[in-house]
Amino acid sequence: MYIYNALVALVKGEWSQYNLDLAISIDQYGNGLCRNLFNQLFIKKTGDVFPHKFGNIDETISSVIGKNKVTGTLTWFGRVFDLILNTIDPNHSIDAIDNTEN
Repeated sequence: MYIYNALVALVKGEWSQYNLDLAISIDQYGNGLCRNLFNQLFIKKTGDVFPHKFGNIDETISSVIGKNKVTGTLTWFGRVFDLILNTIDPNHSIDAIDNTEN
């Protein structure tokens, strides 16, 4: 299936968009799949500020990291993960914030 779709995308000049769409869908799937682990490792337990939880399959992991960065609810692990993302792509988590998902 992948090979067929990849070849069609390549022929139609849609290779980059096809791969971007796949990467986003895998990221969203990971957000849902790893919700409990990520909520435990990356988000502070706080009563003052309501953190944005992982688990929405319509939102990327980077978007959730960015929202928690803005509210200051990332744990040490969350800040390290954010640093890794931002080393690869500067300002990645903030740029990835999807305000259509709550």
